[in-house]
Amino acid sequence: MQDSTPNDTELTLNQKHPKKHPFSLADLSWIVGDWEGLAFDDIVEEHWSIALGNSMMGMFRSVAGEETNVVEFMTIVAVNDDVLFFVKHFNPKSISWDDDSLAYKLIHLTQDEAIFENTSSASDKPRRIIYRKPDERSLTSRTEAWETDENGQPQGVDVSMRRSQRGYKVE
Repeated sequence: MQDSTPNDTELTLNQKHPKKHPFSLADLSWIVGDWEGLAFDDIVEEHWSIALGNSMMGMFRSVAGEETNVVEFMTIVAVNDDVLFFVKHFNPKSISWDDDSLAYKLIHLTQDEAIFENTSSASDKPRRIIYRKPDERSLTSRTEAWETDENGQPQGVDVSMRRSQRGYKVE
């Protein structure tokens, strides 16, 4: 005899079961795609996959002239009741700069802004990572430090990107 009790997926789909996470990876779908821009005269590119399973995968690189400066591997993962952003920095030969992945918790999410805050108190690591989507063709990322400027605002680095025109295709 087959069990007729609905499973968790069915309950969620039927809106009879509250979301486990206050934020959903699906709510971050606006970040998905291929992005490129300039930062400190470097060419930067960032790529985000769709949510699959409980995660999204991202890659970033910064290139000055013919030299790659930094490569980042990023994931956004639904973990227990949180959505976490993990990032690890590498040189072009895939040698990590970090002992461990840096972890940030999603603390604010709208249809065009996501704010991730450092989960540790380590002041030598960025305090926040903020993504904004000013329009359909633009994405900005801001990495904020713990230090503030003379007006009390967090110091940070802003990177403005546009949807890539390179048209990366999988064949």
